[in-house]
Amino acid sequence: MQGFSCVDLRDGSSDSGRDIDAVYRSKAPDGITEINEKWRFECKRYSNGLSFDIISGKINQANANRIDKLVIMSNMHLTPQCKDEIEKTQGSFYCKVFDWTGVHFQDILFQFPHICQEFFPDEEIPQRPLEKKESKQLIEITERAGSKFGIKLKLKLKDGQEPPKNIEDAADFVKSALLNINNIDVNIKCLIYQQMSGLFLSIDRMDDSLLFIDESLKITPNNTPALLQKGYILGKMGKLDKSNRCYDKISEHDELNKFALNNKAHNLLRSWELEQALTLINRAIESDPQFILAINNKISILSSLEKDDEALEYLNHVLSEHKDSRILMISKINILIKILDLNEAMELNDQLLDLDSNDLDAINNKGVIYEHNAVFQNFEKYMPMAIECFEKAIAKNKSYSVGWANKIVCLINSNLITLVIG
Repeated sequence: MQGFSCVDLRDGSSDSGRDIDAVYRSKAPDGITEINEKWRFECKRYSNGLSFDIISGKINQANANRIDKLVIMSNMHLTPQCKDEIEKTQGSFYCKVFDWTGVHFQDILFQFPHICQEFFPDEEIPQRPLEKKESKQLIEITERAGSKFGIKLKLKLKDGQEPPKNIEDAADFVKSALLNINNIDVNIKCLIYQQMSGLFLSIDRMDDSLLFIDESLKITPNNTPALLQKGYILGKMGKLDKSNRCYDKISEHDELNKFALNNKAHNLLRSWELEQALTLINRAIESDPQFILAINNKISILSSLEKDDEALEYLNHVLSEHKDSRILMISKINILIKILDLNEAMELNDQLLDLDSNDLDAINNKGVIYEHNAVFQNFEKYMPMAIECFEKAIAKNKSYSVGWANKIVCLINSNLITLVIG
Protein backbone atom coordinates (compact mmCIF):
# COMPACT_ATOMS: atom_id res chain seq x y z
CA MET A 1 0.00 0.00 0.00
CA GLN A 2 1.14 3.51 -0.78
CA GLY A 3 2.56 5.44 2.18
CA PHE A 4 4.11 2.54 4.11
CA SER A 5 7.86 2.14 4.50
CA CYS A 6 10.36 0.36 6.77
CA VAL A 7 8.25 -2.79 6.47
CA ASP A 8 9.38 -5.53 8.83
CA LEU A 9 7.94 -9.04 8.54
CA ARG A 10 7.94 -10.41 12.06
CA ASP A 11 8.26 -14.11 12.83
CA GLY A 12 5.17 -16.19 12.13
CA SER A 13 3.00 -17.02 15.13
CA SER A 14 1.20 -20.14 16.31
CA ASP A 15 -2.01 -19.16 14.45
CA SER A 16 -0.21 -19.25 11.07
CA GLY A 17 -0.38 -15.47 10.71
CA ARG A 18 2.57 -13.37 9.56
CA ASP A 19 2.68 -10.16 11.57
CA ILE A 20 4.01 -6.93 10.10
CA ASP A 21 5.45 -3.66 11.45
CA ALA A 22 5.67 -0.59 9.23
CA VAL A 23 5.92 3.20 9.27
CA TYR A 24 3.12 5.18 7.63
CA ARG A 25 4.17 8.56 6.27
CA SER A 26 1.65 11.17 5.14
CA LYS A 27 0.91 14.88 5.40
CA ALA A 28 -1.51 16.72 7.66
CA PRO A 29 -4.40 18.61 6.04
CA ASP A 30 -2.17 21.73 5.75
CA GLY A 31 -0.18 19.82 3.13
CA ILE A 32 3.10 20.66 4.87
CA THR A 33 3.30 18.96 8.25
CA GLU A 34 4.81 15.46 8.03
CA ILE A 35 3.08 12.66 9.90
CA ASN A 36 5.06 9.52 10.78
CA GLU A 37 3.13 6.77 12.52
CA LYS A 38 4.13 3.32 13.68
CA TRP A 39 1.66 0.70 12.47
CA ARG A 40 1.45 -2.95 13.43
CA PHE A 41 -0.59 -5.55 11.54
CA GLU A 42 -1.65 -8.59 13.53
CA CYS A 43 -2.49 -11.22 10.91
CA LYS A 44 -4.80 -13.99 12.08
CA ARG A 45 -5.94 -17.08 10.18
CA TYR A 46 -8.91 -18.64 11.95
CA SER A 47 -11.88 -20.90 11.22
CA ASN A 48 -14.12 -19.02 13.66
CA GLY A 49 -14.66 -15.44 14.79
CA LEU A 50 -11.90 -13.74 16.80
CA SER A 51 -12.72 -13.16 20.47
CA PHE A 52 -11.32 -10.35 22.59
CA ASP A 53 -9.26 -12.87 24.56
CA ILE A 54 -7.35 -13.69 21.36
CA ILE A 55 -6.30 -10.10 20.64
CA SER A 56 -6.22 -8.40 24.08
CA GLY A 57 -2.63 -9.44 24.66
CA LYS A 58 -1.67 -8.04 21.23
CA ILE A 59 -3.28 -4.70 22.13
CA ASN A 60 -1.39 -4.54 25.43
CA GLN A 61 1.88 -5.35 23.66
CA ALA A 62 1.26 -2.65 21.05
CA ASN A 63 0.55 -0.12 23.81
CA ALA A 64 3.77 -1.04 25.57
CA ASN A 65 5.73 -0.57 22.32
CA ARG A 66 4.03 2.81 21.62
CA ILE A 67 2.47 1.62 18.37
CA ASP A 68 0.22 4.34 16.92
CA LYS A 69 -2.11 2.13 14.87
CA LEU A 70 -2.83 -1.55 15.47
CA VAL A 71 -4.60 -3.35 12.62
CA ILE A 72 -6.28 -6.69 13.21
CA MET A 73 -6.28 -8.46 9.83
CA SER A 74 -8.00 -11.80 9.41
CA ASN A 75 -10.03 -13.99 7.09
CA MET A 76 -12.67 -14.18 9.87
CA HIS A 77 -14.62 -11.35 11.54
CA LEU A 78 -14.16 -10.13 15.09
CA THR A 79 -16.99 -11.43 17.26
CA PRO A 80 -19.66 -8.87 18.25
CA GLN A 81 -18.49 -9.10 21.86
CA CYS A 82 -14.91 -8.40 20.76
CA LYS A 83 -16.00 -5.31 18.80
CA ASP A 84 -17.98 -4.06 21.79
CA GLU A 85 -15.00 -4.57 24.12
CA ILE A 86 -12.65 -2.68 21.80
CA GLU A 87 -15.08 0.22 21.46
CA LYS A 88 -15.64 0.32 25.22
CA THR A 89 -11.93 0.36 26.10
CA GLN A 90 -10.49 2.23 23.07
CA GLY A 91 -10.11 5.46 25.03
CA SER A 92 -7.67 3.81 27.42
CA PHE A 93 -5.36 2.56 24.63
CA TYR A 94 -2.39 4.51 23.34
CA CYS A 95 -2.85 2.84 19.96
CA LYS A 96 -5.88 3.14 17.71
CA VAL A 97 -7.26 -0.32 16.86
CA PHE A 98 -8.51 -0.88 13.29
CA ASP A 99 -10.72 -3.81 12.30
CA TRP A 100 -9.64 -5.10 8.85
CA THR A 101 -11.23 -8.52 9.16
CA GLY A 102 -13.66 -10.69 7.24
CA VAL A 103 -15.29 -8.88 4.35
CA HIS A 104 -13.06 -5.82 4.97
CA PHE A 105 -10.08 -8.07 4.33
CA GLN A 106 -11.65 -9.12 1.01
CA ASP A 107 -12.20 -5.46 0.11
CA ILE A 108 -8.48 -4.82 0.59
CA LEU A 109 -7.46 -7.80 -1.53
CA PHE A 110 -9.63 -6.61 -4.41
CA GLN A 111 -7.38 -3.55 -4.71
CA PHE A 112 -4.48 -5.80 -5.65
CA PRO A 113 -5.41 -8.46 -8.25
CA HIS A 114 -1.71 -9.18 -8.86
CA ILE A 115 -1.36 -10.24 -5.22
CA CYS A 116 -4.27 -12.67 -5.61
CA GLN A 117 -2.66 -14.00 -8.78
CA GLU A 118 0.75 -14.52 -7.16
CA PHE A 119 -0.45 -16.43 -4.11
CA PHE A 120 -3.33 -18.26 -5.80
CA PRO A 121 -2.01 -18.83 -9.35
CA ASP A 122 -4.24 -21.86 -9.93
CA GLU A 123 -7.43 -19.91 -9.24
CA GLU A 124 -9.34 -17.24 -11.10
CA ILE A 125 -9.40 -13.89 -9.31
CA PRO A 126 -12.56 -14.25 -7.20
CA GLN A 127 -15.59 -12.21 -8.14
CA ARG A 128 -17.42 -10.17 -5.55
CA PRO A 129 -20.56 -11.99 -4.38
CA LEU A 130 -22.84 -9.29 -5.78
CA GLU A 131 -26.24 -10.17 -7.12
CA LYS A 132 -27.08 -8.14 -10.22
CA LYS A 133 -30.18 -6.72 -8.53
CA GLU A 134 -28.54 -6.05 -5.18
CA SER A 135 -27.89 -2.30 -5.31
CA LYS A 136 -27.88 -1.92 -1.53
CA GLN A 137 -24.90 -4.24 -1.16
CA LEU A 138 -22.84 -2.20 -3.60
CA ILE A 139 -23.46 0.95 -1.56
CA GLU A 140 -22.59 -0.86 1.69
CA ILE A 141 -19.26 -2.08 0.26
CA THR A 142 -18.47 1.47 -0.84
CA GLU A 143 -19.27 2.94 2.58
CA ARG A 144 -16.90 0.41 4.18
CA ALA A 145 -14.05 1.70 2.03
CA GLY A 146 -13.24 4.56 4.38
CA SER A 147 -13.69 2.69 7.64
CA LYS A 148 -10.29 1.00 7.39
CA PHE A 149 -8.72 4.46 7.55
CA GLY A 150 -10.98 5.87 10.26
CA ILE A 151 -13.21 7.71 7.75
CA LYS A 152 -16.98 7.69 8.07
CA LEU A 153 -18.02 7.45 4.43
CA LYS A 154 -21.78 7.91 4.21
CA LEU A 155 -23.37 8.20 0.78
CA LYS A 156 -26.53 10.27 0.94
CA LEU A 157 -29.25 10.82 -1.61
CA LYS A 158 -29.87 14.38 -2.72
CA ASP A 159 -33.25 15.96 -2.00
CA GLY A 160 -35.82 14.35 -4.23
CA GLN A 161 -33.40 11.71 -5.51
CA GLU A 162 -34.84 8.22 -5.90
CA PRO A 163 -32.99 5.30 -4.27
CA PRO A 164 -31.13 3.15 -6.83
CA LYS A 165 -33.35 0.38 -8.15
CA ASN A 166 -30.68 -1.86 -9.69
CA ILE A 167 -26.95 -2.43 -9.74
CA GLU A 168 -26.32 -0.04 -12.64
CA ASP A 169 -28.22 2.81 -10.96
CA ALA A 170 -26.33 2.09 -7.74
CA ALA A 171 -23.01 2.19 -9.59
CA ASP A 172 -23.90 5.57 -11.11
CA PHE A 173 -24.89 6.89 -7.69
CA VAL A 174 -21.69 5.63 -6.05
CA LYS A 175 -19.54 7.04 -8.84
CA SER A 176 -21.07 10.52 -8.58
CA ALA A 177 -20.85 10.56 -4.77
CA LEU A 178 -17.23 9.43 -4.62
CA LEU A 179 -15.98 11.90 -7.21
CA ASN A 180 -17.34 14.68 -5.01
CA ILE A 181 -15.98 13.64 -1.62
CA ASN A 182 -13.94 16.37 0.09
CA ASN A 183 -12.37 17.21 3.43
CA ILE A 184 -10.38 13.98 3.78
CA ASP A 185 -6.64 13.33 3.67
CA VAL A 186 -5.57 13.09 0.01
CA ASN A 187 -3.55 9.93 0.72
CA ILE A 188 -6.66 8.23 2.09
CA LYS A 189 -8.70 9.55 -0.83
CA CYS A 190 -6.12 7.99 -3.14
CA LEU A 191 -6.49 4.59 -1.45
CA ILE A 192 -10.29 4.78 -1.51
CA TYR A 193 -10.26 5.52 -5.24
CA GLN A 194 -7.85 2.65 -5.80
CA GLN A 195 -10.20 0.31 -3.96
CA MET A 196 -13.20 1.61 -5.87
CA SER A 197 -11.41 0.89 -9.12
CA GLY A 198 -11.31 -2.76 -8.08
CA LEU A 199 -14.97 -2.67 -7.12
CA PHE A 200 -16.08 -1.27 -10.49
CA LEU A 201 -13.83 -3.78 -12.26
CA SER A 202 -15.56 -6.63 -10.42
CA ILE A 203 -18.97 -5.55 -11.77
CA ASP A 204 -17.65 -5.13 -15.33
CA ARG A 205 -17.71 -1.33 -15.39
CA MET A 206 -14.33 -1.06 -17.10
CA ASP A 207 -14.48 2.64 -18.00
CA ASP A 208 -15.38 3.60 -14.43
CA SER A 209 -12.70 1.30 -13.06
CA LEU A 210 -10.18 3.10 -15.25
CA LEU A 211 -11.56 6.50 -14.19
CA PHE A 212 -11.03 5.80 -10.49
CA ILE A 213 -7.54 4.39 -10.89
CA ASP A 214 -6.62 7.50 -12.90
CA GLU A 215 -8.01 9.69 -10.12
CA SER A 216 -5.86 7.75 -7.65
CA LEU A 217 -2.77 8.16 -9.85
CA LYS A 218 -3.31 11.93 -10.04
CA ILE A 219 -2.52 11.97 -6.31
CA THR A 220 0.30 9.40 -6.33
CA PRO A 221 1.52 9.07 -9.95
CA ASN A 222 4.26 6.54 -9.13
CA ASN A 223 2.13 4.23 -7.00
CA THR A 224 3.21 0.79 -8.24
CA PRO A 225 0.08 -1.15 -7.17
CA ALA A 226 -2.12 1.46 -8.86
CA LEU A 227 -0.04 1.36 -12.06
CA LEU A 228 -0.29 -2.43 -12.06
CA GLN A 229 -4.04 -2.10 -11.62
CA LYS A 230 -4.30 0.36 -14.50
CA GLY A 231 -2.19 -1.87 -16.73
CA TYR A 232 -4.38 -4.85 -15.84
CA ILE A 233 -7.59 -2.93 -16.65
CA LEU A 234 -6.24 -1.65 -19.96
CA GLY A 235 -5.12 -5.17 -20.84
CA LYS A 236 -8.62 -6.50 -20.20
CA MET A 237 -9.94 -3.74 -22.46
CA GLY A 238 -7.54 -4.83 -25.21
CA LYS A 239 -5.57 -1.57 -25.10
CA LEU A 240 -2.22 -3.33 -25.00
CA ASP A 241 0.06 -0.40 -25.92
CA LYS A 242 -1.41 1.78 -23.17
CA SER A 243 -1.22 -1.14 -20.75
CA ASN A 244 2.46 -1.64 -21.59
CA ARG A 245 3.17 2.04 -20.88
CA CYS A 246 1.96 1.50 -17.30
CA TYR A 247 4.39 -1.39 -16.87
CA ASP A 248 7.21 0.64 -18.47
CA LYS A 249 6.62 3.43 -15.96
CA ILE A 250 7.00 0.95 -13.11
CA SER A 251 10.23 -0.36 -14.65
CA GLU A 252 11.67 3.15 -14.72
CA HIS A 253 12.07 3.07 -10.92
CA ASP A 254 11.86 -0.70 -10.32
CA GLU A 255 13.37 -2.43 -13.34
CA LEU A 256 13.04 -5.93 -11.85
CA ASN A 257 9.41 -5.65 -10.77
CA LYS A 258 8.28 -9.18 -11.59
CA PHE A 259 4.60 -8.25 -12.01
CA ALA A 260 5.34 -5.50 -14.54
CA LEU A 261 7.73 -7.77 -16.48
CA ASN A 262 5.31 -10.70 -16.46
CA ASN A 263 2.26 -8.65 -17.43
CA LYS A 264 4.02 -6.84 -20.26
CA ALA A 265 5.38 -10.16 -21.54
CA HIS A 266 1.82 -11.52 -21.56
CA ASN A 267 0.66 -8.48 -23.54
CA LEU A 268 3.49 -9.00 -26.04
CA LEU A 269 2.45 -12.64 -26.39
CA ARG A 270 -1.08 -11.48 -27.19
CA SER A 271 0.25 -9.09 -29.85
CA TRP A 272 2.55 -11.85 -31.19
CA GLU A 273 5.81 -10.01 -30.38
CA LEU A 274 7.24 -13.30 -29.19
CA GLU A 275 11.00 -12.75 -29.01
CA GLN A 276 10.60 -9.60 -26.95
CA ALA A 277 8.05 -11.38 -24.77
CA LEU A 278 10.53 -14.21 -24.13
CA THR A 279 13.26 -11.75 -23.12
CA LEU A 280 10.99 -10.05 -20.58
CA ILE A 281 9.57 -13.26 -19.14
CA ASN A 282 13.11 -14.61 -18.58
CA ARG A 283 13.91 -11.45 -16.60
CA ALA A 284 10.76 -11.94 -14.50
CA ILE A 285 11.77 -15.52 -13.71
CA GLU A 286 15.33 -14.43 -12.88
CA SER A 287 13.78 -12.01 -10.40
CA ASP A 288 11.72 -14.81 -8.83
CA PRO A 289 12.41 -18.40 -10.02
CA GLN A 290 9.29 -19.61 -8.16
CA PHE A 291 6.88 -17.18 -9.86
CA ILE A 292 4.44 -19.71 -11.34
CA LEU A 293 2.50 -17.19 -13.44
CA ALA A 294 5.70 -16.15 -15.21
CA ILE A 295 6.74 -19.78 -15.65
CA ASN A 296 3.38 -20.54 -17.23
CA ASN A 297 3.66 -17.51 -19.52
CA LYS A 298 7.10 -18.71 -20.64
CA ILE A 299 5.59 -22.06 -21.60
CA SER A 300 2.95 -20.30 -23.72
CA ILE A 301 5.59 -18.14 -25.40
CA LEU A 302 7.86 -21.09 -26.19
CA SER A 303 4.92 -23.04 -27.59
CA SER A 304 3.90 -20.06 -29.75
CA LEU A 305 7.49 -19.97 -31.05
CA GLU A 306 7.03 -23.65 -32.02
CA LYS A 307 9.63 -24.64 -29.44
CA ASP A 308 7.44 -27.34 -27.94
CA ASP A 309 10.28 -29.72 -27.07
CA GLU A 310 12.07 -26.95 -25.16
CA ALA A 311 8.80 -25.97 -23.45
CA LEU A 312 8.14 -29.59 -22.43
CA GLU A 313 11.67 -30.09 -21.10
CA TYR A 314 11.38 -26.89 -19.07
CA LEU A 315 7.93 -27.88 -17.80
CA ASN A 316 9.12 -31.29 -16.64
CA HIS A 317 11.92 -29.64 -14.67
CA VAL A 318 9.57 -27.12 -13.05
CA LEU A 319 6.90 -29.71 -12.26
CA SER A 320 9.47 -31.72 -10.33
CA GLU A 321 9.36 -28.84 -7.81
CA HIS A 322 5.69 -27.87 -8.22
CA LYS A 323 3.96 -31.24 -8.54
CA ASP A 324 0.60 -29.88 -7.37
CA SER A 325 0.43 -26.88 -9.67
CA ARG A 326 -2.78 -27.23 -11.65
CA ILE A 327 -1.96 -24.38 -14.02
CA LEU A 328 1.36 -25.99 -15.01
CA MET A 329 -0.28 -29.41 -15.44
CA ILE A 330 -2.86 -27.85 -17.77
CA SER A 331 -0.01 -26.30 -19.79
CA LYS A 332 1.72 -29.66 -20.09
CA ILE A 333 -1.51 -31.33 -21.22
CA ASN A 334 -1.97 -28.63 -23.89
CA ILE A 335 1.54 -29.18 -25.25
CA LEU A 336 1.14 -32.97 -25.20
CA ILE A 337 -2.08 -32.58 -27.19
CA LYS A 338 -0.35 -30.25 -29.62
CA ILE A 339 2.47 -32.75 -30.30
CA LEU A 340 -0.11 -35.59 -30.41
CA ASP A 341 1.21 -37.49 -27.40
CA LEU A 342 -2.40 -38.26 -26.56
CA ASN A 343 -1.89 -41.21 -24.19
CA GLU A 344 0.27 -39.23 -21.78
CA ALA A 345 -2.03 -36.22 -22.15
CA MET A 346 -5.02 -38.36 -21.14
CA GLU A 347 -3.17 -39.89 -18.17
CA LEU A 348 -2.19 -36.47 -16.84
CA ASN A 349 -5.65 -35.05 -17.49
CA ASP A 350 -7.27 -37.93 -15.61
CA GLN A 351 -5.08 -37.06 -12.62
CA LEU A 352 -6.63 -33.59 -12.60
CA LEU A 353 -10.13 -35.07 -12.83
CA ASP A 354 -9.34 -37.42 -9.93
CA LEU A 355 -8.49 -34.35 -7.87
CA ASP A 356 -11.58 -32.42 -9.01
CA SER A 357 -14.21 -34.08 -11.18
CA ASN A 358 -15.77 -30.64 -11.84
CA ASP A 359 -12.59 -29.09 -13.30
CA LEU A 360 -13.96 -27.44 -16.47
CA ASP A 361 -10.59 -27.20 -18.21
CA ALA A 362 -9.85 -30.87 -17.56
CA ILE A 363 -13.32 -31.91 -18.79
CA ASN A 364 -12.81 -29.78 -21.92
CA ASN A 365 -9.31 -31.15 -22.51
CA LYS A 366 -10.62 -34.69 -22.31
CA GLY A 367 -13.01 -33.77 -25.10
CA VAL A 368 -10.15 -32.27 -27.14
CA ILE A 369 -8.15 -35.51 -26.74
CA TYR A 370 -11.14 -37.56 -27.90
CA GLU A 371 -11.59 -35.16 -30.83
CA HIS A 372 -7.97 -35.74 -31.92
CA ASN A 373 -8.47 -39.50 -31.57
CA ALA A 374 -11.52 -39.16 -33.80
CA VAL A 375 -9.46 -37.45 -36.48
CA PHE A 376 -6.50 -39.84 -36.37
CA GLN A 377 -8.08 -43.14 -35.28
CA ASN A 378 -11.79 -43.89 -35.06
CA PHE A 379 -14.19 -41.06 -35.95
CA GLU A 380 -17.43 -42.90 -35.15
CA LYS A 381 -16.20 -43.99 -31.72
CA TYR A 382 -14.44 -40.90 -30.41
CA MET A 383 -16.35 -37.92 -31.86
CA PRO A 384 -19.54 -38.59 -29.82
CA MET A 385 -17.34 -38.97 -26.71
CA ALA A 386 -15.72 -35.60 -27.46
CA ILE A 387 -19.11 -33.89 -27.88
CA GLU A 388 -20.31 -35.46 -24.63
CA CYS A 389 -17.33 -33.95 -22.75
CA PHE A 390 -17.95 -30.48 -24.16
CA GLU A 391 -21.66 -30.73 -23.29
CA LYS A 392 -20.74 -31.78 -19.75
CA ALA A 393 -18.50 -28.72 -19.36
CA ILE A 394 -21.20 -26.42 -20.75
CA ALA A 395 -23.81 -27.93 -18.42
CA LYS A 396 -21.62 -26.98 -15.47
CA ASN A 397 -21.10 -23.43 -16.75
CA LYS A 398 -23.38 -22.07 -19.47
CA SER A 399 -20.95 -19.23 -20.23
CA TYR A 400 -17.93 -21.53 -20.77
CA SER A 401 -17.06 -20.19 -24.23
CA VAL A 402 -14.22 -22.66 -24.92
CA GLY A 403 -16.58 -25.58 -24.46
CA TRP A 404 -19.18 -24.01 -26.75
CA ALA A 405 -16.60 -23.35 -29.47
CA ASN A 406 -15.25 -26.89 -29.32
CA LYS A 407 -18.75 -28.39 -29.38
CA ILE A 408 -19.72 -26.36 -32.46
CA VAL A 409 -16.57 -27.44 -34.33
CA CYS A 410 -17.29 -31.08 -33.52
CA LEU A 411 -20.91 -30.77 -34.64
CA ILE A 412 -19.82 -29.18 -37.92
CA ASN A 413 -17.25 -31.93 -38.51
CA SER A 414 -19.94 -34.51 -37.76
CA ASN A 415 -22.30 -32.89 -40.28
CA LEU A 416 -24.78 -32.34 -37.43
CA ILE A 417 -24.82 -28.57 -37.89
CA THR A 418 -24.49 -26.29 -40.89
CA LEU A 419 -22.33 -23.18 -40.55
CA VAL A 420 -23.73 -20.27 -42.53
CA ILE A 421 -21.43 -17.29 -43.13
CA GLY A 422 -22.77 -14.17 -44.78
